[in-house]
Amino acid sequence: MVRARDVSKGRAPEITVAAGELVVRQGEPGSDMYVIASGSVRITRTEADGTVTVLGTRGRGEFFGEMSVLESMPRSATVEAIEDTRLLVISQGQLLVRIRRDPTFCLELLRQLSGALRRSTPVGDPAALP
Repeated sequence: MVRARDVSKGRAPEITVAAGELVVRQGEPGSDMYVIASGSVRITRTEADGTVTVLGTRGRGEFFGEMSVLESMPRSATVEAIEDTRLLVISQGQLLVRIRRDPTFCLELLRQLSGALRRSTPVGDPAALP
């Protein structure tokens, strides 16, 4: 779990998002990732046919938005606050500095990304693995 106080040592700006408010919208450009200091969010993706799929929820100490920051690609999902939520905002430049200065932060980032990939890959389906 990424500790909010660990990230805030780098003086990441904070925002507060009210319950029901969108933090990021699928398809929009993204240059920041977010660490949840308090509260929780729901992550959804809208398919081409209009079907909305709930990808999961994130809570305190977890993060989202890292894919857009790491890949310089549009947002792949929409994120909505489930309750009033306080977020630490980490820009691409701040992320690179943080990775260089704090290997444990980098390891936690990789651990969470790996876990997300593992959860999204069907068990026993070798064709689903890269």
